[in-house]
Amino acid sequence: HAQAVDSQGHISSPTDVTVTVDTTAANLLGSITVPDDLNADGIINASELGTDGSFNARVALGPDAAVGTVVNVNGTDYTVSATDLGNGYITAAIPVTADGPVTIHAQAVDAQGNISSPTDVTVTLDTTAPTVALSDVTTNDSTPELTGTVNDPAATVVVTVNGVNYTAVNNGNGTWTLADNTLPVLTDGPHTVTVTATDPAGNVGTGSAVVTVDTAAANLLGPITVPDDLNADGIINAAELGTDGSFNARVALGPDAVVGTVVNVNGTDYTVNATDLGNGYITAAIPVTADGPITIHAQAVDSQGHISSPTDVIVTVDTLPANLLGAITVPDDLNADGIINASELGTDGSFNARVALGPDAAVGTVVNVNGTDYTVSATDLGNGYITAAIPVTADGP
Repeated sequence: HAQAVDSQGHISSPTDVTVTVDTTAANLLGSITVPDDLNADGIINASELGTDGSFNARVALGPDAAVGTVVNVNGTDYTVSATDLGNGYITAAIPVTADGPVTIHAQAVDAQGNISSPTDVTVTLDTTAPTVALSDVTTNDSTPELTGTVNDPAATVVVTVNGVNYTAVNNGNGTWTLADNTLPVLTDGPHTVTVTATDPAGNVGTGSAVVTVDTAAANLLGPITVPDDLNADGIINAAELGTDGSFNARVALGPDAVVGTVVNVNGTDYTVNATDLGNGYITAAIPVTADGPITIHAQAVDSQGHISSPTDVIVTVDTLPANLLGAITVPDDLNADGIINASELGTDGSFNARVALGPDAAVGTVVNVNGTDYTVSATDLGNGYITAAIPVTADGP
């Protein structure tokens, strides 16, 4: 109320105005919620984040909020509309530039200039999916163990085969394992395997590979031959034995052998190389420690773990000098005086000598007498000697 008087005593008409004093802090805002955080875990994952790289926050309006109230969220003003007032909240888009914690800060001012108490909430942005992998593999195990890599030690790993999910073990060291015999029996052939890793934030990474099951027996080896057995008699003699006290065996490779197939010969592994594959065999050195029979035993395994049927051959090492001959006698020397006279000499100008056969002689042994070869026959062997005709051209020894 105001009234005035001048120096002559004139009094003005009064004038009045009424103002209302309002110094009470306005209750303009409630709590902040994040509806895009679908599981309310305080984390925004890749599937919850909008395609525009933002998520929505709802800032609840307090009882003092009115149409026109201005709500500032992280620096952006939102003026409350009638629709907002009806909803009880305003919606703010929160832009995201990188993974990590994001604080949502809101404050409001009403038409009288009253400023609300601020309200805050922090959510964490985690949109990085784990990386998970499985390599293509071929195996002869129809219920194989599977293993691969995963870069998140907290991720849950699930393996899917033929539409069925199997939970694998995250080993926490960058690898995962699905234990042997977890899968049902898989038929021979390729199987597409999908592996999924889900991190605690709900981000999902996937990988896939082909697991090929091959349980068929591999045809990896053929027969064993011994090229050092020059006459193929199954006996290695002193001349055929190497100066290093060994001889070579050739193990033929079967049609399923490939570079990398491992052939084990008498306990020693030989890895098939391109040259071996071209030759069609591997060469194994067979050491000899004593005369007698030696069994050459070979077996092979390929990269899928297929084991071949074994193959064997036995050879005999005989390096001792052969006892092939005995004494020479001359049956035509009738009085055994060491002299062939005219009556003892044959009419053809020759006489017979008998060369006794030793215990190592056999049918086929060749006896050379004075430059002429005599091959031992069964009759000779039975007699115990061969008979050689000794031609004579003149008297004398």
